[in-house]
Order: sequence, then C-alpha cells, then structure tokens
Amino acid sequence: MISKGEGRWPRQLRSKRLRLRAIIPADLTDEPPEWLAAAEEEILGREHPVALHAQVQEDAAAYWIDLRPPGGPCTVGALSARLTQGDLVWGWLAVAPAWRARGLAAASAALVERAAVRAGAGRARVRVSAANGVALYFWLRLGYRPLPPSLPGIALSRDGDDRGGTWMLRELS
Repeated sequence: MISKGEGRWPRQLRSKRLRLRAIIPADLTDEPPEWLAAAEEEILGREHPVALHAQVQEDAAAYWIDLRPPGGPCTVGALSARLTQGDLVWGWLAVAPAWRARGLAAASAALVERAAVRAGAGRARVRVSAANGVALYFWLRLGYRPLPPSLPGIALSRDGDDRGGTWMLRELS
C-alpha cells in the first residue's frame, strides 16, 4: 500500500484488461514516454501545464496504465488522484494518442473510483480546461457534472492555485 492524501492506495489496481502500477519519481526522470510532455499541456491547457512529476511529488497517488495484451504489458497512459475531504480528486488522466478511443481511460477511471470508494470516498471531482472539449465530453460521459464556482463544504482549489478550469463532480456508489 502507498499512503497518499487522506487514505491508503494500493500499489497496483487490476482488471482483466488493465493493470495500474504505482509511479515512482525515477520512472519520470529516467526515460519518460514520448507522449507525456504533450499530455501535460492538454490537462488544463498550455498556459497551465500539469506536470505528472509534480503530482507524484505532492500528495497524489500516481499510476501507469498498462494494457495486458497476450504478448505482455504495454504502458498506454498515466493518472493521478488523491483523497481530500472524503472525495476522490483527479489530478491527471491521459492515454497516449495511439491508444485513445478504446475505453482505456474510462476503464482506468473505474478502477481508481472503486479503490477510492473502498478507502471511504463518496464523491469524485475533476478540474477540466474549458478549452479541452474532448476531456469535458469524456468526464460528462462518465457521469461527472459541472459545479458552480463556489459550493458550500467543498474547497475547490488550493491556496495560490489559479489554473482555472471547470470543476466537475460525480457521486460514487
């Protein structure tokens, strides 16, 4: 188990199709995947890149998304999340361009959401750039709904965090 945020996260999450394995800082400094830099700019836009390395260094649990084909595992994406105020808060979710539109991001999100529910989370939140229509549509398809700028009982940003974006929420069951 790795301790991140308010709860404990497993080192691996598995399904028949995918394995999520914990990212360690050395993974990102040795030889990061070629798609990583572009993905960091897509999360909240070029003006506010979200570095996966920073997510790993902070309080987020971060995972590589490995496809489990018959020939052996292949890393197709990455994600990070943390537990805050009893909520799952997504920091990062990206799939390499060659592997998009195959349901891998949705399947990965489901694995993390199930782990978050086991750790006590009742809701999930994500911040999406208004300029990233594909991401907005993705999260809407997963059942997330846009939140108003201020919502009682939910701190939507950290001190000094002015990256903007639309916060979205989904009740977890």
